Amino acid sequence: MENATFTIRFDSRTKAVILQTLQEAHTQAMGVIIEGDYSTEAVTRAEELSRVVRGILYTRPQGVLEVEEPVVEEPVVGPEAGANREPRVAKEDILDNLPE
Repeated sequence: MENATFTIRFDSRTKAVILQTLQEAHTQAMGVIIEGDYSTEAVTRAEELSRVVRGILYTRPQGVLEVEEPVVEEPVVGPEAGANREPRVAKEDILDNLPE
């Protein structure tokens, strides 16, 4: 069975939240072993969590991702608004549409 790999991006705050949550789960998994459960499942869970914590902990920033915020134009109100203007028609359009 092939293992799929995934890539995610997160900021520093998200990294801290992920690590805190993983550390709590790892502490619980180690607690189960400390209480005497040396089953393969318990040991495997603690080891997997340990690897994931280290993987997240050792990630380094790959640069700053700049996100462009969309420019929102203010609506035009008053006589300058397009809805209040007379439609402009090109002289050629008028001449082309004259009856013959």
